[in-house]
Amino acid sequence: MGRINIPVAAHETIAETPYFMVQIIPDRIKYQIAGGDPPTMMKAFISGKTGWNSKIQTFLEVLGNDKLKAVEPTGTLFQAWLKYSTAADDSKDPRNDQAMMTALEDFQRLACTGSSYKKLPLKAAKAAFWDTKSEVVLPRITQQEHKDMG
Repeated sequence: MGRINIPVAAHETIAETPYFMVQIIPDRIKYQIAGGDPPTMMKAFISGKTGWNSKIQTFLEVLGNDKLKAVEPTGTLFQAWLKYSTAADDSKDPRNDQAMMTALEDFQRLACTGSSYKKLPLKAAKAAFWDTKSEVVLPRITQQEHKDMG
């Protein structure tokens, strides 16, 4: 039990990027919400056409594509994603929507759990995976790392 041992890469690899992004974008959403923007602006940052949720959706599609086949489109990770993204779309005020935040954290924990995937990256510099979602260490990135990423 604990963190799954994946050979370490010196730099973030192209193959690990979609895994890492679905692990850290939920932290970026949480930091965005904590930033204090008005609910309508926050909703655009989260659920808009170029918002954080569209980025997660893109990376999930990469992980589920016919070549990589790292996740099942009907698997637990996608189900958690649908639960969260529906809650985010329906939310009137993300700052005060505990059900949405709980669904986001559940998705993030599953994104960091090895059993959510059919394949894990062969090497990783930043992506990390645990045996169970209760063992996942959050946040995956700090608020300063979020700011540094732009």
